[in-house]
Amino acid sequence: MKLLHSALKKNLLAMFTLKGAEYLASFITLPYLLRVLGPELYGTLTFYQVVMGYVVLFADYGFPLTAPRDLAQSSEAEIPRVFSAVLGTRLALMAVGVAFVCGMVLLLPDGSGAELLLWMLPALIGGAMFPSWYFQGIQKMKYITILSVSARCMGAAGVFLWVRGAQEVHWAAFFLAVPQLIAGILALGLLLVRARRLFCRPSWEMMRRELVGGWSVFLSTLFMQAYTNGNLLILRFLTDDYVVGCYAAAHKFIEAVKGLLLPISNAVYPHVSQLAMQSRRQAVSFLRRMLMMVGGGMGAVSVAVCAGAEEIVFLLMGRVYPESVTILRILSLVPFLVGMSNVLGIQTMLAFRMQQLFQRIVMCSAVLNVCVVWWMILLWQGAGLAVMVVVVEGFVTLAMGVLLHRAGLVV
Repeated sequence: MKLLHSALKKNLLAMFTLKGAEYLASFITLPYLLRVLGPELYGTLTFYQVVMGYVVLFADYGFPLTAPRDLAQSSEAEIPRVFSAVLGTRLALMAVGVAFVCGMVLLLPDGSGAELLLWMLPALIGGAMFPSWYFQGIQKMKYITILSVSARCMGAAGVFLWVRGAQEVHWAAFFLAVPQLIAGILALGLLLVRARRLFCRPSWEMMRRELVGGWSVFLSTLFMQAYTNGNLLILRFLTDDYVVGCYAAAHKFIEAVKGLLLPISNAVYPHVSQLAMQSRRQAVSFLRRMLMMVGGGMGAVSVAVCAGAEEIVFLLMGRVYPESVTILRILSLVPFLVGMSNVLGIQTMLAFRMQQLFQRIVMCSAVLNVCVVWWMILLWQGAGLAVMVVVVEGFVTLAMGVLLHRAGLVV
């Protein structure tokens, strides 16, 4: 147990270092792009980033959550088979995604901005190549930190060197996407040199097993995207690029704030998965402490964002995004709600292999979102969408808490 805690501390340090570097890159490049591109063009860029996000989600297929758990619970002899099956499946899904993007660009009319998707392809290709799930599963996350930080620095440098005005929006799309490709190439090169035993020919049976095992998590993630990033597609359909740009600016900041949770989530998940397999009592005790810590920390962050919304918008985004102030105040509740649902859902339900229950909660929330979000946007545009996001995240957190309480887990 002492060894596990030592590894956990090292992984937390590595992930917080990575997140700190990501924040530095984001808080340098995001205000720059918001000012250079303006609300309308930034709205167009964000719209196609969301579209590409769905294609990347298809290639991920839930493996960022299932693969670390499976690796953490596998013997030394089983790890190469799991690694090759997951990597082979991800690369196959990536090839389908590339074909889909190319077909979409050919079918959509000129002037729609769809060509930006081609400039974002490095995110899809690199995401499939980068085995962050492997390093997470074996609890050696310093490699993720080193590779990702190096790649993000290169991407940030590219933004400042090549994006000087609205006419370079395609370069903005490229340099925001290319860090994933750089990190993927470097990571696979590292593993080929230092862990060649991992690369074996995956059997069709192993790949099929990984697909079947990840199906519930993939569906859950897909529905989760429907009430987070997917709402931007509906907003664009019902309004215009200016409204999308103002909402996206506030949403991007909230996504960055939510990212404070990722180092803890990524480092703790394999540890909890092992505890769940070894001792239910110890896992539940650990998760209860984690729920209090995350709830308190993210609650304080939410209060700070709400209180300083106006200053945040004018400082980071400029005065051409006035509608973002109200939207940011509403969305300030999201970090607290997502922090709680992360512990209850990912850390608890998935670690204890309660995928079906997790999936049903997320599907119900997605249905609630789709039924109501149209009316909220028609009534209050971006602010209406923000309210809907908070309502849905609150529903997810409450549902998970009630069901886990009945099961005797965490709360």
